Amino acid sequence: MIIKTYKIKSALQENNFYLFYGENTGLKEEVILEIKNKSPDSEYLNYYEKDILHDPNLFYEDIFSKSFFNDKKLIIIKDSSDKFLEIAKSILEKGLQDLTLVLVADNLDKRSKLRGYFEKEKDLYCVPFYKDENSTLNTLTINFFNKEKISISQELINIIVSKCSRDRKNLLNELNKIKLFLQDKKKIDKFTLSKIINLADDHSLSEIVDNTLLKNKNQVSKMLNENDFVFEDMIILIRSFLKNIKRLLNLKAQLGAKDNINEIIQNYKPPIFWKDKEIVKRQSELWEKSELILLIKKTNDTELMLKKNSQIYKQIIGNFINNFFERVNN
Repeated sequence: MIIKTYKIKSALQENNFYLFYGENTGLKEEVILEIKNKSPDSEYLNYYEKDILHDPNLFYEDIFSKSFFNDKKLIIIKDSSDKFLEIAKSILEKGLQDLTLVLVADNLDKRSKLRGYFEKEKDLYCVPFYKDENSTLNTLTINFFNKEKISISQELINIIVSKCSRDRKNLLNELNKIKLFLQDKKKIDKFTLSKIINLADDHSLSEIVDNTLLKNKNQVSKMLNENDFVFEDMIILIRSFLKNIKRLLNLKAQLGAKDNINEIIQNYKPPIFWKDKEIVKRQSELWEKSELILLIKKTNDTELMLKKNSQIYKQIIGNFINNFFERVNN
C-alpha cells in the first residue's frame, strides 16, 4: 500500500512492515527515529543488505531467535533492493506480531519488484521520500531558530535554505553548525553567517571528531591533510570535541560494574542518533573517566589558545589532536 510521506508519522502505529525509498535521506532518518522512539522496549538490529545476502542463515537466526531481554524486535535493512525481495517475503509470511521491519532504499523506479510488492500488498506500507520543497525547509528553519531563541532575518533564512539543495539532512547539518558556532549568542548577522556557511562540511568535521575518539590516527591525519580548513572551522571542531567528550564522560559515569552499555546508550538523553550508537559504544570502551576529565580541560584550554593565537591555528589543532594518540597527562 502506498502511503504519502506527510501521513506516515500518524500511521506508524498501524503497521509493522515498511519500505522507505527515495532521495530524502534526512526525512527517512527522522521517521526511523520516530519508529524507534515508539518502540523503546524493542531490540534494535541494523543491517546492510549485502551482509545479509552474504550469510542469510545468520540473519534468519537473529530474526527468529528469542531475545533474553526483549520480546519485540525492530529490524532496519539499509541499501535494500530487488535482491532482498525473496528474503523479505519469507519473513513477512511468518506473520510475526512482535517484529517491525523497515527496508530503506535509494531511488526505486516503477519496474522495481520490491517496490511493486510493497505497493500492492495492503498489509505493507510503501513510502516514497521525495526531495523537500524550499517552503518546507523554510518552515523547518524558522522553527529551529524560534526553538533556539535565535534572532535571524528572512533574508538570511533564504540564504541557508538555498545552500542546502532541497536536502533536509544538509539543512540540519547547517543549522547545527550555526548553533554550535554561536554558542550563547542569540542573534546572527549576514557577516557571521557568511563565515559559517562557507566553512568545511559539518560531515567532515564530525568524522574527524569520531575518528579521533576512536584513535584512528591514520584516518584523522588523512582528513586533516585533505581539507583546507579555516580558523572558524577549528572553533566548530573544538566545540564538537567538547560536546562528544562530555557525552562519553556522562556515559561512563552512568556505567556501573554490572550495567549494560548498550542499554545506557539506548536510553541516553538527549538521544544518540541511531547510526552513531555503535561508534559511541566503541569510543566509550577506549577511554577512562580520568582521561576524559583531562581532555575536557585540554579542550577548553585549546579554544582559549586558538582565540589568542588565531594565526597559528593549524599548529594548535595539530598539537591538540596529538593528545588523543598519546597517553593523556596533566
